[in-house]
Amino acid sequence: IAGILEETTRAYIRNLPREKLRVDFRRGNLELENLELKSGPIGDGCIAIRTGLIRRVLLDIPWSNLSGASVKMSIDGVYVLLCPANEFEEQTGAQDAGAKSHHLGSPAGPTGPSWERAALAAGA
Repeated sequence: IAGILEETTRAYIRNLPREKLRVDFRRGNLELENLELKSGPIGDGCIAIRTGLIRRVLLDIPWSNLSGASVKMSIDGVYVLLCPANEFEEQTGAQDAGAKSHHLGSPAGPTGPSWERAALAAGA
């Protein structure tokens, strides 16, 4: 199951650790928590995800009737910080430069400015 999830979410979720996956096969429940969204342009490329987090995804899988019943998905707590795509590209370039000079005290390290990390940690 973990391999299938990794394959299907690879385009959207960054680093799906197996320890975030909880499966109850008897009840048909699969739960994922605190999933970090990949950053980058979305849709037609006019906007980009700067940072994002999904607090909880719950799948209800009807194992005994996969061909006749629907899989139900509920998503709780979606937090996304969007920006214009050109601003994202500028930020990415600055982060790459910051990562190279991070040891010299650059304020932007490889994971971005501290307010982005704080927003993820706070769930905002």
